[in-house]
Amino acid sequence: EHFSVDMQSLLHRYQIDQSINYDDLVSSYKEIGTEGHDLNPYKDILEYCRNNSERIEVHGGFLPRPMASSYMKAQSYEERMELLADYSKKGYLPEQEHMLITNTTTQEKELYGSDSHFNLFESLLSGRDIYSNEIHE
Repeated sequence: EHFSVDMQSLLHRYQIDQSINYDDLVSSYKEIGTEGHDLNPYKDILEYCRNNSERIEVHGGFLPRPMASSYMKAQSYEERMELLADYSKKGYLPEQEHMLITNTTTQEKELYGSDSHFNLFESLLSGRDIYSNEIHE
């Protein structure tokens, strides 16, 4: 979750280019600036993956944080669907028919996932205290 899809080329360079060290990775990560995580707790595993790059490839697989945040802060169903269509068109997400299910109560399309999973990610992206009584709808 610390690396977005847009950071894949950085991860790839770090794994194959021995002239780029861990500090260079962190510096480039901060220059990109969209994710903002502390990578230091992951230094050992990143170095391990780099030293075993013939068997291990590190992937940046998450939607860039600003995009995910925009989706979570969307105020309407229509706005969320427009964002998903845009992210699909840009290649960040699969086509909508492959990632959406129909809510049997509202008949609206929504991303597949559990309520607790949504609650966790919504709080991370919106800044809402996950332990508050406020619930995102």
